[in-house]
Amino acid sequence: MFDASAVLDAPLFDPREEAACLPLERLEAEITQLAGNLAAAECRWLLLVAEFDRRRGWEQWGCRSLVHWLGWHCALDERAAREKVRVARALTEFGVICEQFARGRLSYSKVRAITRIATPETEADLVSLAEHASAAQVERLVAAYRRTFDPTRRKEADERHTKQSVQWFTDDDGSFVMQVRLDPEDGTFLRGVIEANTEGSIRERPRERRETVGMRRAAALMEMAVLAAGSDAVPIEAADRYLVMVNVDETVLTHDEGTRCELDGGPGLPAETARRVACDASCVRIVRDALSQVVDVGRKTRVIPRWMRRQLHARDGGCVFPGCSERRIVIGHHIHHWTRGGETELRNLIELCAFHHRLVHEGGWTVTFDGVRLVTFFEPDGTPVSNTCRATGSAEPFAPDLEAHVAERGVDVTPRSVVSKWYGEPLDLGLILPAFGLTLETARSSGSNGARDTEHMANDRSIADQLAAHVDDDFCYLTTRGRVTRRPHEIEIWFALDTVQPTTLFLMAGGGDGSDWVRNLRAEPDVTVRVGDATYAARARVVDPESEDEERARTLVHDKFAPRYSGDLTEWRGRALPVAVDVVDVAQS
Repeated sequence: MFDASAVLDAPLFDPREEAACLPLERLEAEITQLAGNLAAAECRWLLLVAEFDRRRGWEQWGCRSLVHWLGWHCALDERAAREKVRVARALTEFGVICEQFARGRLSYSKVRAITRIATPETEADLVSLAEHASAAQVERLVAAYRRTFDPTRRKEADERHTKQSVQWFTDDDGSFVMQVRLDPEDGTFLRGVIEANTEGSIRERPRERRETVGMRRAAALMEMAVLAAGSDAVPIEAADRYLVMVNVDETVLTHDEGTRCELDGGPGLPAETARRVACDASCVRIVRDALSQVVDVGRKTRVIPRWMRRQLHARDGGCVFPGCSERRIVIGHHIHHWTRGGETELRNLIELCAFHHRLVHEGGWTVTFDGVRLVTFFEPDGTPVSNTCRATGSAEPFAPDLEAHVAERGVDVTPRSVVSKWYGEPLDLGLILPAFGLTLETARSSGSNGARDTEHMANDRSIADQLAAHVDDDFCYLTTRGRVTRRPHEIEIWFALDTVQPTTLFLMAGGGDGSDWVRNLRAEPDVTVRVGDATYAARARVVDPESEDEERARTLVHDKFAPRYSGDLTEWRGRALPVAVDVVDVAQS
């Protein structure tokens, strides 16, 4: 057993004492040199992650994605893990960026930013720019680039609206096929909700094994349907319309014998699939005669009663598979299936997400439970899932001396390697954008905010000064246009000024993508915002969940209003949707 007292009583080396004894010049040199070594080591770590992903090493652990595995084995939260995976994959595509990162000349923050917009043609220029700019300036350039080249183009609204439709049919293999055509604003909203269920800030749905992008979207759509069916939006009296009916012979469930196992009015199902569906479902016993005529129908009963379902969720709190973070949509799984004599009681039940529930049924995995807290999963070959490494050979230990570890790979990191070659001059987008073939004329023709960025740098500083005078104000007043009526709608809302781009306001939508004003600005980003006595023309956007803006927006708004608000804003901080309002000019009266 681990003896904490032995560790506490042992003499410890205190690194704080060593740092306190260093002269200031040595302290500064070690900070910057170690930052370069950390960057080089981070690059190697990400390349290892990319190779692990290419070999799909996470599959052997029963993980549904590399993100899941990193959260479990490397103690990363899903948002950070998702971003690490994106950058790791990008490094395998961009050799120039990877080389400079490996040499400790680019920080992870800069690499994370430029890989969002890099192409094989522009990566060398982006690396040069990143070496001569601060991380905040690189982030600002990337944001301006993405605003400049928004590919969205409007079409005639009336003609477009008449083409809306939802159609479905059953394919030859029994698959249910749905085709949807929507107006762009509604389609964008629907797409945003689906993406939020897969990769958004609200909840991450990582990639499952052998799962395509289309399969991920289908899983997200089903999750939305499950949530809607369990909400007040679906009347109780209409609930039976949303049931999935499975007709199955009792002997199929108990002994894999019998002939009937099929969706009501649909294709046949494997017996194990029927058992998975029956794990946590409502059942109706139907008696048929020799001619298959119904002679008696019993009452509908839930396999797991609601009161027991609440107790189960209170105990497990979500999927119990190691490292799985699914909490909202889970199924009560019978360790010993009720159709084969298993009892429906807490000591025979655990909670699993849809992915891992399928794993222990159709996937051939097994699970044991001691009835109290110890749950053990076994692969199809009987190997138990543990936190120990599966490798038969011994991996090369990581050098405790980081500098030596980097130097062994021929990388010479100095105290100046990672320091940007920037001497305080302002960022001139008008000079930088043309380096990537983005002329002012191109920006103007796209109707983008990038043209305004390059033509009104001096005006930006004037607006920034005006906004800074109201940095402590509680409210701004945002006006959007209705998606249908085109009438202006003004809301009073909390705001915080961005610390990186002083002409940007951060807002938080408590209702997320469902907020009317968010839906309005998605359809028409051009808005006006009133701060103090001045009204400004602006362009609004939902903050990219993969950018540094997201966490900065949440932090700035929360930290500004938490001391002024009597309640706890922690839950709201993580749930609300960050929106950026980029002020362009003083509005014309």
